[in-house]
Order: sequence, then C-alpha cells, then structure tokens
Amino acid sequence: MEDFAAVPDRVSELLVQAGFTKQLSKDNKGGAMMSIMIHSLISSRKAELDQFALGLGPVLKAARENPTVCKPLFVYDEENCKVTPASYKKSR
Repeated sequence: MEDFAAVPDRVSELLVQAGFTKQLSKDNKGGAMMSIMIHSLISSRKAELDQFALGLGPVLKAARENPTVCKPLFVYDEENCKVTPASYKKSR
C-alpha cells in the first residue's frame, strides 16, 4: 500500500482505539499493527482478567508465593495430568 491517505475508515478507527496517535506511514506501519494487536489481545480483556485474578483471591496469593508447588494446578503436564489431593501433598 503506497498511499496511506487512502487507509479505510475502519482501520483508522482501530488505530485510534488502540491509542496509535501518529500519522500512518511506511516506516511506522509495523508499530501500528503491533498497537492494534496488543489492544485487541490484551488491553480490551484486561478488566476481565483483573476480575478473574480478584476472584482467585487467596489461591492467586498462594500461587505467587509458591509457584513450583502450585504449577501442577495451573499448567498442563502430560506426566502429571491428574491433580489429586495425594499428588498435591506429594509435591509439597
């Protein structure tokens, strides 16, 4: 695309929503795309993620303080795919 003045309105709207405030050019089109991707993947879901973290409460605190102990509860591992009270006690 040589003529950046002819960018469709929808793309311009996405750039504004993503917080990209520069004039679109060949030199900054990668940055513009990155801004749109970050906004659509992370920023727009941040409130939901924050609410989820708040809901985890003491579980999140324990996971942050003891990441190796809590890892089997949150990370898939084919060898230890069945989390049971016995396997949790064994990992401590």
